[in-house]
Amino acid sequence: MSNANAVVAAINGTKLAEVVKVTEGKTRLQIVHRVKDKKLRPWLGVMEYVLSRKTGWDAHVCKHYFLKAGKLVYGWNFIVQWKNPEDKDEILSQVKSLLTNGGRNVPNLVHQLESYPLAGAKANRNEPATGMDPRAPGPMRGGLSQKGAHRL
Repeated sequence: MSNANAVVAAINGTKLAEVVKVTEGKTRLQIVHRVKDKKLRPWLGVMEYVLSRKTGWDAHVCKHYFLKAGKLVYGWNFIVQWKNPEDKDEILSQVKSLLTNGGRNVPNLVHQLESYPLAGAKANRNEPATGMDPRAPGPMRGGLSQKGAHRL
């Protein structure tokens, strides 16, 4: 497997992004990829991990807009550039290693909390003490609101 293919496999192996197109040169590798739904934050964490540890090469990460079937769509562009063509294998090996390590470590650290149990809360905490009465006056008539106080 060439080093460019190893970089592609590392990106796909994160399960956060999927490579769409690869353009390889003597001193440059361009990878257009899609970030999977709801995986942008962890993917940006992986990119931050890679970019903060790179040595001997330059990188460019951006959105790449294009028309597909008459509709404007975008993919993410990840470009790696270096000066000396002899450094290609070493640099692509470093990129692959950083992507693999970032994909393994970062998504476990970068996440958004979706729910958290309330300490000491009982399962029936939202039920009104007297039961649901749809005829009871609400907050507009000086009474208590029962919105959300019953199970559907």
